[in-house]
Parts: sequence; structure tokens; C-alpha cells
Amino acid sequence: IADPGIAVQIIEGPADVIAPGSELVRPPNAPPQVLDRPNDLGTERVVDARSGRGIVVSARDDDMRRGDQRQIVRYVSAAVFNGPQDRPATAVRRDDARQRGHRDLERRHRTAWRARWARCGTSIGGEPDLDRGVRFATFQLLAHGGSPSTDGTDDRELAIGARGVTGRSYKGHVFWDTDVFVVPALSSIAPHAAGAALRYRWNRLGPAMEAARAEGRWGARFPWESAHSGIDVTPRWGTDLHGRSIPIHTGELEIHIVGDIAWALDNHRRWTGDDRFMHRYGRTMLVESARYWASRIEVDDDGSAHIRDVIGPDEYHEHVDDNVFTNVVAGYNLRLAGRSTGVGEVDDAERTSWFALADALADGWDPVRGVHEQFTGFFELDPVMVDTIGRPPLSADALLGRERIQQTQVVKQPDVLMAHHLMPGEMRAGTLHADLDTYLPRTAAGSSLAPAICASLLFEAGRADEAVEWFDLAARLDLDDLTGTTAGGLHLATIGGLWQAVTIGVLGLRPAGTALRFEPHVPEQFGIVRHRFGFRGAIVTATVDGDDATVEATRELDISCGGESRSSSRHRMRRTGGAWTHR
Repeated sequence: IADPGIAVQIIEGPADVIAPGSELVRPPNAPPQVLDRPNDLGTERVVDARSGRGIVVSARDDDMRRGDQRQIVRYVSAAVFNGPQDRPATAVRRDDARQRGHRDLERRHRTAWRARWARCGTSIGGEPDLDRGVRFATFQLLAHGGSPSTDGTDDRELAIGARGVTGRSYKGHVFWDTDVFVVPALSSIAPHAAGAALRYRWNRLGPAMEAARAEGRWGARFPWESAHSGIDVTPRWGTDLHGRSIPIHTGELEIHIVGDIAWALDNHRRWTGDDRFMHRYGRTMLVESARYWASRIEVDDDGSAHIRDVIGPDEYHEHVDDNVFTNVVAGYNLRLAGRSTGVGEVDDAERTSWFALADALADGWDPVRGVHEQFTGFFELDPVMVDTIGRPPLSADALLGRERIQQTQVVKQPDVLMAHHLMPGEMRAGTLHADLDTYLPRTAAGSSLAPAICASLLFEAGRADEAVEWFDLAARLDLDDLTGTTAGGLHLATIGGLWQAVTIGVLGLRPAGTALRFEPHVPEQFGIVRHRFGFRGAIVTATVDGDDATVEATRELDISCGGESRSSSRHRMRRTGGAWTHR
């Protein structure tokens, strides 16, 4: 990571077993665009993508023998390939690395990783398996976040696909996974990377605005599945298990992505305190996304506002009206934009209309049942519980069939609970427990995004036993390949969600203005929990040991605990009678 694009491989063993040579092994099923060019300086491979962009890889071996033992050290340089002019630079970087030697490269690599781990990390002393799972997740987040710019520039972008760079599933395309699951973690542990991921959206604001116009609407309609161009690349047709063609409506109807990006921008500001970033990039995106919602919302004669014909995060149910998550994130987006300042083209009348729409949006509240209804008519569906068909995580749509699953109350992921997690202040007070009781038995976790969020909310609700079960699912999802899909790449949303489950669920850490709220919910079996992260430029270490807790920061920091806020670089708290207070 200290020398991006450089890799070293060392092969040692009996000389009669290890064959010399510097040819790059051709990958299985390599596309015809792959060209190998052996020469006296090593081997170069150019992978020409049909888009005109690709990768150039240049390798050279050092072959050494000591008696009957052979060691081959392979130095590899890789870079984006835009044309023949990129080849010489790649070979030069390879030879520079070779001249420095693998020991120096490894030393620099380890030093850079130590610097990253000095800023963040989690230890769960009483659960070694969970400890390893969380550390693995943090490592992957840091690896995908990249290194800060060394030239002082801050205009780079970072496209983080649903599987990152660990596999070919989803072809590297960017979904809401990045904005709602990965970026929140990066905003704390690698804020430069979070900013770069949000600039990916900023740089595609133009295509998003064109997409809104194509719908006959205003503002910006960000794509559900985004590639380099910024236009929606969601497939329109797929194939089910029986080989039948089925329509895919997510690109057309899963519009909550518009509000997800607005939420990610605001969350980034709350964790980093970077108002400059919001002023330069965020405010225009907030305004244009609010304008999209204002043109998409329908207002009935009675003054109530609705968002009809959508798909929520729960993709088992299509063409639904007033999906709770979609409506709540839209209202959140409208209020954010209404409160934004410094955007000269927004007048008071438009701001006022945004607040009015947000207040009038249906929120799914069912006063008879005392819970939020995921969408209009949800409780009229067949009340199938997940335990009658299996244990999460499971693909309930594959088990029951596409037509049948839409007739049931089984959900791929719980939209109502996701709204509680991201925007607790937007949900009706005191409803979390009832909504958990309603939707957890109906959650199949057919999406890898569900377990970590369910765990986080259960920790916050004080239901540790249930929380640990969901937390364990999230921690093992890829390490144990629980869904049988890890070969396609790691599930970065689960990985980002696991960080959120530790931060928000286990330790009860949420920004509260310039202060940090701290209300731990550490289960006894976790032992001593230590969590290091960043908040508004400070490096913070929170430690919970039974009924005692400390929060140490690299500067004075306001910590809110038990309803009281204090400012210090070192805070001590104690739990008495189940409540945490400052000492």
C-alpha cells in the first residue's frame, strides 16, 4: 500500500521442482483481449477492455540458486491502460521496485499498515471468533479505501462496487451499498476515502439530472446500478431457476437511492465536521435530489403526500405504495435541503414547499397494531414466518418462487428497521421494540445487508442474546461463506454494516452535533471491548470493561452520556442500575 500498483511474489523450493522463467500465467477463461508480450525485460500483459480502458501489467523475475534450492522473486507493476504510452511507465515502475528490493518494499508496506491501524481497530476480548471477524471487516474497509493523496489534492474519486475489487459479481457496479453501509464506516476510519466515494456521485450529477428529465421530472435521479458513465446499467431482464426470463424492475423503481446519497452526505458531515466538503459538493446534490422528490411525490386532495409504485430495500415486493423506508429517506432528504444554506438558486417558497411535503408524507404508522406498516397493504398479505421455511440467511424467493413470495409477509430485508437504524429521529418515538418484534420473524436475510443492521438495533434495544446471533451471522458471512456466494467477491455492505453494529449497536456511539453520544450495550460474553475510530479530526478510543468505561481522545471532546455532556480528552463512565453516567 506504500507503493500502489506494485506487487511482489516470492517462490522458494527445490530447484528441480520450481521452473525458472518470467511468463505471466494466463488466467482461466481469459478473454481474447488479453495479449501477452514476452521480451528480454520480462513479460507484459495488456488487458484491453471494450470500453477502451484496461490494465497493463508488467512483470520481471529474479532467479537465484543456492545449492539445490531455487528462489524466484517476481516484481509486478500494474496500471490503468489508456494506450501504448502507458507501457513504458509501467515497466519503469517495475524496475524501480526491483532495484529497491523486496525487503524494502515489505518494510514500507508494513509501516504504512501500522499507520492505518494506529487510527482504528476493534478488540472483542471475550469472543475470539467475533474479534477476528470484525478485524477482517476493518482490514477490508481500509484496503478498499486506499491511501490519502500525497500531492495535497482532494478531487479524486473512488468507485466502490458491491463486491469491491474482490470478485466479479455485479461487474464492479456501485449500489446503495456504498453510500449507506461502506461510506459511514470510512467517514470515521478513512475520511479521505469516504470523500472520494461521495465525489464519485458528484462527478455523475449531470447524468443523474438527465435521467430525471427523461422521466419528466426535476432534479437528479441517481441510478440504482451505476458504472463509469453514471447512467443506470441495471439489467432489464434476468433468468430464474427454471430458465424463464423475468423482468428486473429495480433500476426503474428502487428510487430510495436518491435519498440514500443525501443521507450519506449528511452523515459524513456529522462524523467528520467537514463543512467545506458539504459546501463544495454536498449542497448542490441535496438540492437536486430534493427537487426530484418534490416532482415524484403525489399530493392527494386531503393534503396527504405519497410515493407510489416503488421497490424498497426489500426487493421481494415490487410495485408497492408508500414504502416506509423510501418515504422516510425522501422526507429526510427534503428537510436537509430545506435547511441547507449557500445555494443561491433556492428561494424561500421552494424551501417551504419541501418542508410541507416532508411533513405530509405517509409514514406507514398503523395505530391499531402499534407498528409501522412496511408499505400500504403489507399486513393484508399471507403472514408467513421465516421459521416455517428455514433459518436466515436464506433466499426465500428461490424457495417459494417469485410469484409466491410477493404474496407473503416474508421480507428480504426489513425496510422499517433500516429506517430506525439510519434515521431514528424520523421514526415515531418508542416504536423500535414493537417493530423489531414484527419484522425480525419475517426477515429471511436473503440480502447480506440485513444481519448487521438487525444486530445493531437489537443491541440498542438491550436485547443482547438476539443481537449476538445476528452479529455472528454478519461476522461469519464471508469467512464461512454462509450464503455460498463469496466466490463472487466479499459482501462489502455486510463488512461496513459490521463496523456500524460495533460502533452504533454495541457501543451506542452516534454524533450529537459537535458532541459524541456514548451509551454502551456490551453483552457480558464480549468481555473487554476496545474500539478506536475517528470523530471530527480526533482519534478516539472507547473501552468498556464490565460496568466501567473510558473514552480517550487526541483532543478535548464533548461526550454525552446519561443525558449529561462533558468536555475532556479523557472521560470515565460507570454503569449503575443499568444506566451509564459520567464519573
